[in-house]
Amino acid sequence: MPPDADDYYESFDLHIRFTEGQDLVVRVSPEDSVAAIKEKIKQTEIERTRNKNIRLIYSARILDDGRQLRDYGMGKLTVSDSKAKMPPAPPVYVHCSLSEYQPRSHTNVCNAVISFYAFQEIIDACRIDEFG
Repeated sequence: MPPDADDYYESFDLHIRFTEGQDLVVRVSPEDSVAAIKEKIKQTEIERTRNKNIRLIYSARILDDGRQLRDYGMGKLTVSDSKAKMPPAPPVYVHCSLSEYQPRSHTNVCNAVISFYAFQEIIDACRIDEFG
């Protein structure tokens, strides 16, 4: 029976391409989250990733930590009308960008914006008292 259009391989090889150095190949499942893949990278490439922010890029898109690989179509079976034996999963290539930049959490950004506006209100109140 040919695979359904929404079927995925049980696992496949994910080739992680770094800007410098050799590729890292990890066996993954389409249900794995992007965050879990980043953890695998950190555990395997300890020195290379120490104190670095990891961004994974696939098909010109930065992958979101909270999503699964299948959300990006990784590991999807190719639908074929053939009754031949199912071929092995093709490898998937992902670019890994490492940087010193550590993104601020959403909470820190919100607090900074709130602090700015609270400060702005104090300045405005002082102007009214001074010139009022």
